[in-house]
Amino acid sequence: MAIANMDAVPRVSHQYSARNIYAGKVVGTGLVALLADVLDGYDVALVTALAGALRIVVQAQSPTAVCPACLQMSTEVHSRYWRTPSDVTPFGLHLQLQVYARRFRCRNPECQQRVFAERLPDIPAWGRRSDRISTLLAYTALSVGGLPGRRVARLYGFAYSRHTLLRAARQVVADSPKAIEVLGVDDYAYRRGVNYGTLLYDFTERKVVDLLPGRSAEFLAAWLRAHPGVKVISRDRGGSYAQGAREGAPQAIQVADRFHLLQNLGDCLERIAQKGIRLPTTTPATDPPPDPTPIQPRLTRVEEAKAATRLRRRDRQDTIRDLFQQGASISAIAATLHIGRHTVRRYLRSVPDNARSCIVDPYAEYLRRRWNEGEHNGRTLLAEIRAKGYTGSQTILYVFLQPWRAHGAARRGASALRAAPQTVSPRAFRRLVLKKARTPDEESLLASIASSDPSLAMSISLAHEFARTVREHDASAFDVWLGTATDAGLPDWKAFADSLRRDIDAVHNGITLQWSQGPVEGSIHRLKLIKRAMYGRGGHDLLRRRVIFHLPS
Repeated sequence: MAIANMDAVPRVSHQYSARNIYAGKVVGTGLVALLADVLDGYDVALVTALAGALRIVVQAQSPTAVCPACLQMSTEVHSRYWRTPSDVTPFGLHLQLQVYARRFRCRNPECQQRVFAERLPDIPAWGRRSDRISTLLAYTALSVGGLPGRRVARLYGFAYSRHTLLRAARQVVADSPKAIEVLGVDDYAYRRGVNYGTLLYDFTERKVVDLLPGRSAEFLAAWLRAHPGVKVISRDRGGSYAQGAREGAPQAIQVADRFHLLQNLGDCLERIAQKGIRLPTTTPATDPPPDPTPIQPRLTRVEEAKAATRLRRRDRQDTIRDLFQQGASISAIAATLHIGRHTVRRYLRSVPDNARSCIVDPYAEYLRRRWNEGEHNGRTLLAEIRAKGYTGSQTILYVFLQPWRAHGAARRGASALRAAPQTVSPRAFRRLVLKKARTPDEESLLASIASSDPSLAMSISLAHEFARTVREHDASAFDVWLGTATDAGLPDWKAFADSLRRDIDAVHNGITLQWSQGPVEGSIHRLKLIKRAMYGRGGHDLLRRRVIFHLPS
């Protein structure tokens, strides 16, 4: 790389004057040294500073070029032309290159390519940006996505659209995975209930190596045949993955994940408690004696505000009447309470709230006695008090009796609540049995469930023993448990034990070996975050690239 003679480069605009040439050579000599990695293979003619970038006029150093068709060297220049690709430095400086490029004649008589353009370093043919920018855009799109990547790229001066970033991401060729010895397999939902795929995880490299567009045995078997050398396959207990592993890698050891074993145990417990568990109540369902004392119903916010307003009005009314009885004038009362005189007169003319009476009040004692005797029919009570001289309407009587009715309904509801047996749902039963640390109340509830039904007691005992063997890696106790579950006489446990026997080798390996699906589940969680960040718009190819992509260290 060297500073070229400007006489060899034609002037493209007025900026290449003698003054600019001098400034470019003075400032550009130091910049060229900093840009040695980018400008390697070029002769620099001019360096111009722009807003947020550098414009550099260069030409290729090599006097020859290789024909892309026949790969023969050529030294005969056909013509020259200008190219304006973009580039970037390793420290993020944006460069606008103006390359004085050449076309060469191919002298090979057997070659059909008569004229060809020279290939520039790190810039593809007919490309408007360098490989460094394409790599930067691709890594940005693979890391954060198309639209967020466009915003990030603009911070560095690259005004590219999200489509350009996604095209650059799709042009990245993923490295072939190394020989995988321990492989994790699990499914993921691209669209729940519609489309599913398979995630493959390398336990040795601790990263996702591939995503398959389906979760059938054929997909997994084909991938394993294309990548021989797998020694251990950690999977869930799905039959398709077991079959695919046997067909694609018969030499591999299959390991059933312990977490999925406990999940299968929980599913068995839910099937046992499918109709719910009803515990008998210990409190007799007896109705309390009738009490006509009205209760205070729970008030809404509006009713509470109205009650507070009535209380303030009653207090003010009592205060005004007390001051007036003490000899204070209306004007003095108004000045003392900071209210108007008309308001004071209105309060004095009104009847106190505590002095107001109801037309049913003279018959209150009779109604209370009849109510306690068990007569709650409003029409009957209305006829009885009318015989005693009541002249009011039926509505006024019903309003008077309403608090007593509400009180009786509340009492009956509480009695029915105490009398209702406690019900434990299948999901609650599953959580209660499989929980490691239980509170005293939960222990009491579990003991009540066990005492309510011998089959439930047997199920709880079998579930606890199975969970213990899996968590403590006790394979010998697991074999004993299989016989106990089969001979227990419970159909659900026998079916669960038979399903374990069909996959007994993988289950034994899952209990004894250290491999677990934890890292695989974490990778699926990361996949879900990436999928949701793309709003479901990305296809399988883009999702696969983003999931298996890792920034180089």
